[in-house]
Amino acid sequence: MDPVSGKYNCNVMDIMDAEFPWFRFSQDGGNKFLDRCVPELSCGANNGMWINSTIPTEIRASVAINIHIVSNISTCMAHSENALAMRCSGDPNDFVYKYGNQSATHCELGFCVILVKL
Repeated sequence: MDPVSGKYNCNVMDIMDAEFPWFRFSQDGGNKFLDRCVPELSCGANNGMWINSTIPTEIRASVAINIHIVSNISTCMAHSENALAMRCSGDPNDFVYKYGNQSATHCELGFCVILVKL
C-alpha cells in the first residue's frame, strides 16, 4: 500500500487476507466512499455503489458497513452488500476497505468515491 501523507498506514501486507484483500481508493478518481445516493449511470457504471454507514473513529479498528447499489434514481438501496472499513490514521479521511463480494467485478457496478485532500 502506498504511503499516505508520507506515513505508512494500514499496510496491506500486514493485514492481508488471501480470500478478500483490503484496498484503498487512490489517485484522482477519489479516496473516500461517497456517502449519498447517486443517479443511475453515475460513477462510470450503470449502477453506482455508495455507503451511508457510520465509519470507524478508532484507528486500526474495523467496523461493518453496508454498501448500497443504485438500480434507478428512485431506488437508492436496491441491494446492499456487507463490507468492512478501517480508519488508518488520525486523518479523518484515511481509510481502507474490505469488500468480500465478487459482484463488484461486473461491469455494470462501480464504486462511487470522492476526492478528499489528506
